[in-house]
Amino acid sequence: MKKTILFSLLVILPSLISAQSSDGTIKRQSKSSSSSSSQKMKSKKRPTARKKHPQGIPVIVSNVYTEEQFLNALGSNKTIVIHNNINLSSVLNHTLKLSGYNNLTITGKQSSIRLGVTNGQNLIIDFESCNNVSLNYLVLGHETVLSCWAGVLDFKKCKNVSLTNCDIYGCGYYGIEFDDCQNIVLNTCNIHDCATRMLVVNNCEDVRVSKTIFKESDCGGVIDIHRSNQVYFDTCSFEDSQQSASSFWKCFDLDCNISLRNCIIRYKGNIGDTKYIVQKDCRWQ
Repeated sequence: MKKTILFSLLVILPSLISAQSSDGTIKRQSKSSSSSSSQKMKSKKRPTARKKHPQGIPVIVSNVYTEEQFLNALGSNKTIVIHNNINLSSVLNHTLKLSGYNNLTITGKQSSIRLGVTNGQNLIIDFESCNNVSLNYLVLGHETVLSCWAGVLDFKKCKNVSLTNCDIYGCGYYGIEFDDCQNIVLNTCNIHDCATRMLVVNNCEDVRVSKTIFKESDCGGVIDIHRSNQVYFDTCSFEDSQQSASSFWKCFDLDCNISLRNCIIRYKGNIGDTKYIVQKDCRWQ
C-alpha cells in the first residue's frame, strides 16, 4: 500500500510542480494551444500588401489615389497601382527623375488611368540606371499645353524594361527614347501625336516591339535608330503620318540590325533608309 502511494506521488508531483504558476495557482497549457497561439502571433506579423517578384524578391504593393501618394510610394521592389488620374505638374515644377530603381512596376487600375504633366518643358518620367521596370495600363502624355518641347518617357542605361497596354502621346518632341538600354519590350501600345519621332533607339540591344500602333507623327518621322542591334517589330502598324515628315526611318549605322515581321506601313512621305531592314510578310500601303 505504501509503495503504491509513493509511486503515485512520484508520477503526479512533477506535473504539479511544472504547472504551478508564480501565484501558486495550477495552470496547464497544451502543446496544441501554445503552437496555435504562436502561429497567430506569426500571422499577425505578416504584411498584407506584399507579393513576390518572379525572382523571389518580396515586393510591396501600394494603392495610390493622389499625386503625393504616388511620389511617396516610389522605390525599389514596389508595385504601384494608380486608381485616379495623376497630374505631376500639380506637385512638381520639374521632370520626375528616377535613378537606380530596381523591380518597379507602375500600373493603372484600369486602362484609362492618366499619368501626365501640363508643363510642356517636362518629361513625364526620366529613368536612369534602372532594372526591371514595368509600365502597364497607363495613358502617358502632356495635357493641354500651348507649347511642348519635351518627350514623354526617357530611359538611359536601363535593363529589362517593359511597357504593356500603354497609350503614349506627345504633342511635343518624341514619344519614347531609349539610350544605352538592354532587353526592352513594348507590347500592345499606342504611340501617337509626336512632333519629331515616336520611337528613338540609341545604342541599345534586344528591343522587341509587338502589336503596337504608331500613328500621326507631325513632321519628324516615325522611327529613329542608331548603333542598335536586335531590334524587332512584330505585327505592328505604322499609319497616318504626315507627308511632310523628313523620313519614315532613320538608321545611320551600317551595323544596325532591324527586323519587321507581319507589319502594315501606311505612309505616303519619304520612306528613308530601309536597306538595313529585314522584312517578312509586311505590307506597304
